[in-house]
Amino acid sequence: MSDKAWKVLSTRVVYDSPFVRFIEEEVVHPRGKGVYAYSEKHPGVVSIAMTDRDEIYLVGQWRHTIRKYSWEIPMGRMEPGEDILVAAQRELLEETNLEARQWDSIGTFYFSNGSLNQIGHVYLARDLVASAGVSDDTEDLAVKKVGMREFEEMIKNNEITDSPSIAAYFKLKLFLES
Repeated sequence: MSDKAWKVLSTRVVYDSPFVRFIEEEVVHPRGKGVYAYSEKHPGVVSIAMTDRDEIYLVGQWRHTIRKYSWEIPMGRMEPGEDILVAAQRELLEETNLEARQWDSIGTFYFSNGSLNQIGHVYLARDLVASAGVSDDTEDLAVKKVGMREFEEMIKNNEITDSPSIAAYFKLKLFLES
């Protein structure tokens, strides 16, 4: 499908911060010329912490962008140059005060590939142990664990609406089935 690739004529950074960069590009696509705008963000990691009873840890927090409280699988962005697994371990520790003795990479996804180039790396963390942890000053998190059936009910009832959590959960189900 490389014959479907668009050609970039020019790129302009519209806004740049340590967290997000907005890009505007002049492109040639199969139907002509145009302008395409998108956001760039550092890669993200999603750390699914699962107990030996197949319970999944969730973190709850206020999400200002949607003006709602949100239950999610622990996740966060990678720091520039940070190893993916190290980032997954750091995020789990920061958000749940848990460490894991077993880690499995179970896939990737794009957060919103029509407007954002951020990739998400999904890890399953098992053989969990409590730790003192190191919290992030910007987060005020609640932590709870739910069974897989309850997780699916929370999706069905719009209690979990966070797309990375939903995508990571289905990556987990496929991983466990294989």
